[in-house]
Amino acid sequence: MPLDDLKNYIGFVKTFHPSISFTSEISASTVNFLGIKISIRDRFLHSPVYFKPTDSHTYWTYTSSHPHSCKRSIPFPQMLRLRRLCQDDIDFREQCLRMHDFFVSTGYPLEEVDDACNRVSKISRTDALIPMPEQSSQRTKLMMTYHPHNLVARKIVLNNLSILQADPDAREVFDEPPLVVYRRAKNIRDMLVRSRISASHASGTRPCRRPRCKTCTYVSQSSEINTPRGVFLIADSFTCTSRNLIIICYCL
Repeated sequence: MPLDDLKNYIGFVKTFHPSISFTSEISASTVNFLGIKISIRDRFLHSPVYFKPTDSHTYWTYTSSHPHSCKRSIPFPQMLRLRRLCQDDIDFREQCLRMHDFFVSTGYPLEEVDDACNRVSKISRTDALIPMPEQSSQRTKLMMTYHPHNLVARKIVLNNLSILQADPDAREVFDEPPLVVYRRAKNIRDMLVRSRISASHASGTRPCRRPRCKTCTYVSQSSEINTPRGVFLIADSFTCTSRNLIIICYCL
């Protein structure tokens, strides 16, 4: 396509909608594609790393409440990605130093960032492009909701594992230490945002009507409670799944 026709087409696209803005870059030797800048140099293709001008490198700050192991595992994969993208070693060292400064400015310890740089520098680009084999583990998993205080619970379990291994039956399950897996705890967004509006129910008690619930049979559907001291109105809606209830039992 002639250059003038291309520019006319881009100008036409920009008129599609007043609230949509299109940007374009035209070059005969360079094109930005995802995270790399493909260019022609001495009749060969080169692919240095490309960062968008709007890329603010918002990695987790080291003072965040995320698990420490997750924060420590961020610098190395990011620098390994640079090793895979950069064909030229000089360009890789420049980009690695740039990434190094990003992490240090975010509060990551200098020793950990230096260690990630040194580990990646010893890997060739050919080896970095080889997919890592998937590792499957048959260890029993201990699922816990993540909280900084749960790290103490993990130490207690591992320190007292010998008690379980002393039992012949438990030893078959815990022949090696369990793999502690953390699930994300609810954040403020989870507590405030709902994917759908909850259905409104009249005040009173009612069965939850879950298929496997064995309590529904004994729940009396009523909006008031009759006692020898009088009648009490139930101000909210409660089911078998409600918590922190005062249960009243009637003899039939």
